[in-house]
Amino acid sequence: MRSRPKVLVLDAETSAALAVVQSLGRLGAEIHTLAKSRSTSDFSRYVTRRIPAQQHLEPVAYGALIQSLQEREKYELIVPASEISLRALQALGPSHELRATAVLPSHQSVEIALDKIRTRTLAERLGVPTPQARILQRDGSDPPQATYPVVLKPERSQFLVDGTYHYAQPAVVRDSATRERALEEWLPRCAVEEQDYVPGRGWGVNCLYRSGRLVWHFTHERLHELPLTGGASCYRRSARPSNTLLDAARTLLDALEWHGVAMVEFRVDEESDRFTLMEINPRLWGSLPVAVRSGVDFPRGLLSLAQGSEFSHEQPAYRIGYRMRVVPKDLEWIRENWTADREDPLLLTGSRKLSLFEWILPILRVEGWDHFSWRDPGPGLALITDLTRRFVSAIRKRLSSRWRQAQLRRLHTRNLKRWLRFRTSTSRVNFVCYGNICRSPLAENVARAAHSEWSVTSTGLHATPGRQTPPRIVRAAMGASADLAPHRARLISGSDVEQADLLVVMDPTNLTELLKRFPSAREKVILLGLAADPPVMTVPDPISLSEEGILDSVTLVRDAVTRLASI
Repeated sequence: MRSRPKVLVLDAETSAALAVVQSLGRLGAEIHTLAKSRSTSDFSRYVTRRIPAQQHLEPVAYGALIQSLQEREKYELIVPASEISLRALQALGPSHELRATAVLPSHQSVEIALDKIRTRTLAERLGVPTPQARILQRDGSDPPQATYPVVLKPERSQFLVDGTYHYAQPAVVRDSATRERALEEWLPRCAVEEQDYVPGRGWGVNCLYRSGRLVWHFTHERLHELPLTGGASCYRRSARPSNTLLDAARTLLDALEWHGVAMVEFRVDEESDRFTLMEINPRLWGSLPVAVRSGVDFPRGLLSLAQGSEFSHEQPAYRIGYRMRVVPKDLEWIRENWTADREDPLLLTGSRKLSLFEWILPILRVEGWDHFSWRDPGPGLALITDLTRRFVSAIRKRLSSRWRQAQLRRLHTRNLKRWLRFRTSTSRVNFVCYGNICRSPLAENVARAAHSEWSVTSTGLHATPGRQTPPRIVRAAMGASADLAPHRARLISGSDVEQADLLVVMDPTNLTELLKRFPSAREKVILLGLAADPPVMTVPDPISLSEEGILDSVTLVRDAVTRLASI
C-alpha cells in the first residue's frame, strides 16, 4: 500500500466535496477532483489534479468515465459527493468492484434510500414515525387535495430530462393552483408522494457504518434553512445525541445492512417533542463541515474503510453546540428572514436582531464558516471574491434598474398626457401582455365595460393564436365581472401598433420588448400599473401565482383599468 493514499472526489462543485478535500488533504492524501464546472475546490492547495468532465453525463457514461480513471490511477477511495455521481456508480451494477472503493452498501439498499416512497414504506414497516402520505398517479386521476398545506415529494430528488439532471426539491403547497403547477411538472417524469405538512425544524443523524454495524455517529440541528419553509441548512450546530433520533436512524440503516456513510433526516417539533422521518441521504451531506470541525471526521473514516485498515470503533467525542455557517447562503437567509411575514406559521423564521448578532460568534470561537481555513486559504478567498463580485453586480443592477424605471415613468407620463389631450370618444386602446391569455384580455373586458364607446382590443407579444385562458384564471376573473372563457389569444402585429391610439402594457419587460420590435410604439405606450393606486411598475402575471396571488393580480388589473377609464 502506498504511503500517500490516492483519492478521487467526484462532483467537486459541491460543499461536501470540498469538505472531503480539506479533511483528507490535511491527512496528506493525493487528491484528484472531477467536476463539470469550475468549483471552489479548484482553489484548494490540497488538490493535486483537476479532471474536467462534460456538463451533462448520463449515469452509464459517467460510470464508464469513473471506471476508466480507476483503471489508470488505482485510487484507494472514490467519493461520490452528489446523487448524480452516486447514480453513476449504481449504473455500474450491483457487484462491480468499484462499490468497495466507493464504500457503498448493497445496490438494493442504495436504491431504497434514494426512493422517497420506498424509504417511507420501510420506515412504516419498522415503526419509525412518518408523515401521512399518499402516492399520486401519473395518469392525473387523483382528486384534488381537500386541506392545505401539504408537501409534494417526487419519488426521486433528481431526474434526467434530455440529458440534463433536474433537482426537484420537495414543495410546501398552500393551495390547489400551486399544487396543480407542481404536479404538471413532476408527474410526467415520476411518481409523486403527497404528505401531510409536519411542523418543526430539521435535525440530521449522520452515521458511518461498517458492514451493517454503526461505528460513528454525529447529530446536528438546522438553525437556518433555505427556503424558509424548510430545506437545505445554511447555519447549523452540533447537538447532543438524541437517543430517540439515533435509535430511529439505526433501526433504518441496520435493516438496510448499511455500509459507509448516510444522513437520516428528521423534523422535530419542539412544542410537542415529536419527530418524523423526512428522508435518508445515502451519501455525504452538505453540512459535513460541522461534523468534521466538531470532531467526527467522516472522510477519514471512509478512507479507513476503503483501505480495509483497522481503526477505532469507539464513538469519537465531539464538541456540542459548535456552529458552522455557509456564508453566501446564510446572507440570503438573512435577507429573506428580514422581510418574511412573521405571522406565517409555515416559515421557519428567526429573530432579526439575533441573526445579525450571531455573526460575531467566530470571534468567540464557537462558530466557524464552511471551508474557511488558515491552512487552506484558497477556497475562503475565492468565496470572498465571489461575494464581493456579486455585491458590486447587485448594486450596479439596482442603480441601473432605478435609472431605467425613472426613464419609463417619464415616458409613461408624457404619453398619457398626450393621449388625454388628443383622445376622442372612440379612442382605440390595445392592451398588451406576454401571452394574451390572462392580464391583457382581463383589462380588455374591464375597459369595454367601463368605457363602452372605446374601441378596445388585446394582444400578446408571444401569444399562441387560439390559446385559451387557463380555467383557474377564468374563475378568478369572474370576481372582476369579466368572462374570459370565450377569449382566444392573438399575436400582436405591426398593424395593431399603427392602428392603436394607446398601447397599454403590463410590465417594463413588455414595454422594452414592444419598443424593440415596434419603435413607432414609443409615442403611444404606457404602463397599466402606473394608473393604479398606489402606482406600481409591474402587474404580476397570474399564470404562475398561487390562488391568492391570482386574485391580487386580477384586482390590480381591474382597479388600474377603472382608474385609467375615469381620468
